[in-house]
Amino acid sequence: MFIGINILVTDQKDQKEEEVTFQFRDMASSPSQERPCPSEDPAGANSEDENDSEEPLERLLKSHRKERKDLQAQIQALKKSASKGDKKKRKDLVEEVATLERACVQRQEREIQDLQEALSSQCVVSTSTEGPKSEESHPDSEPANQKRVSKAQRRREKTAEKARIRLDAIEKQEEENKEGSRQKEIQAIQDSLRSRDLALYDISSDGDCLFAGVRHQLISKQAREMSIRELREGATSVLRRNRDDYLPFLIAMDSESVKESDPMEHYCHIMESTSAWGGDMEIRALSDLLETPIEIIQWQGAPIHFGSQFDKAPLVLTYHRHIYGLGAHYNSTI
Repeated sequence: MFIGINILVTDQKDQKEEEVTFQFRDMASSPSQERPCPSEDPAGANSEDENDSEEPLERLLKSHRKERKDLQAQIQALKKSASKGDKKKRKDLVEEVATLERACVQRQEREIQDLQEALSSQCVVSTSTEGPKSEESHPDSEPANQKRVSKAQRRREKTAEKARIRLDAIEKQEEENKEGSRQKEIQAIQDSLRSRDLALYDISSDGDCLFAGVRHQLISKQAREMSIRELREGATSVLRRNRDDYLPFLIAMDSESVKESDPMEHYCHIMESTSAWGGDMEIRALSDLLETPIEIIQWQGAPIHFGSQFDKAPLVLTYHRHIYGLGAHYNSTI
């Protein structure tokens, strides 16, 4: 460390150079006191670049989540305002809700597509205006330019693309099935629910739909919160404790698990550690776990009841065979 106050300087230029040297060596000898200039902060620069690259898509996704939340609040307000005894008004309300949800999905799909097209256009313009110049002066700099898109941006674009593909598939299937089994099934289930002053509540079409539907029913009817993982683990704990009761059902429905040395343990491990689709055996186990009846409303045939020995209001789900091309699906009710 230099001590500059005892140095006599006669030339202004020398004084400036000596002060710079003193400041640099002082910071190098005391790393804990180092305070980089905000304009030269590498972390700040990287953060700013990342925020700039993530901002459009992140803002759109946040806006979509808020819109869906606001729409559910609007739907709940409409349902509260509807008279339970007025069947015509109730029918009109169900149709209005379906129209609002469909419009929301279609509009959000268009917005995601427009944003992706805008981002793609920016990439094309950047390549066409900067690419040739870069190749003339720095032929080997192209790989570096390709890494300017942040990992977070690529993840968000991939998520948005998956959402767009899923919405496209749903919309295409809706068009194909307007007069098919899917539409007839939905109409029949909606009519059944309407007679009981109920309506469909859509659950995401993934392997967790049964458990997500039960979770929604617990929150709305018992003010009881359980995660999907907790419901899966709870159901498998019931299966393990009562393996002799459930094993015949397992043998009849899952030929792959039967090949294992311990079929029930193999099945339970898959059910609790993956997004494997749940069915009648899991519904019965969930009813025992929650000590609550579960009622399944379907298109053809009478409703199916599980846990009728429990003296509580049932959790009401709907079972759809034709709503999606990938297989059966469960929705909740409100």
